[in-house]
Amino acid sequence: MKKLSIILAAFYFLAAPLVNSQNTLDTMIFNRINEYRQDYGKAPLVWDSLLYKMADQNLSYMMETSTLSNDGSQPTPISKYDNFPSYYDRVFALTREDPSKVIEISLLEVELHSWDIMALSFLGKILNSDNQAAHLLDPELKGIWISTGFSSELIVDGQMTYNNYIYCEIVLHK
Repeated sequence: MKKLSIILAAFYFLAAPLVNSQNTLDTMIFNRINEYRQDYGKAPLVWDSLLYKMADQNLSYMMETSTLSNDGSQPTPISKYDNFPSYYDRVFALTREDPSKVIEISLLEVELHSWDIMALSFLGKILNSDNQAAHLLDPELKGIWISTGFSSELIVDGQMTYNNYIYCEIVLHK
């Protein structure tokens, strides 16, 4: 049964691409974030395709290295990340923007029963962090990109763990 759920979740993420790989869960998180902003009188964010490559690259790094860090500071057995550029170097290289204008939020959740519950769970994780919640209400924010992906592995305290994990990378742009 576990293999079936892994196969179905993987198929879902592969079969539901939208523009620049947005999927249903990405869109649901996007909608929840905008609802939250509107509750506080802030303008809704728009999809910012400039951030797509950065979010996708960071998500790939996390999933391939089975870590929640994407700053290159975690040791990894994957040699292509041996000289992974720093976060700020990647922001500038991909967006040509001042890194202080780009905010990154990386999240992880064990797969829950529905995508709507997953979207609420990711928003809840952001709101439980005063710093991240403040970012969502920043009046200077203009754009956002969200990338989510499925993995069955995560390294916790140096040990590989197995479950149905959903990684979420959110990049905000001022």
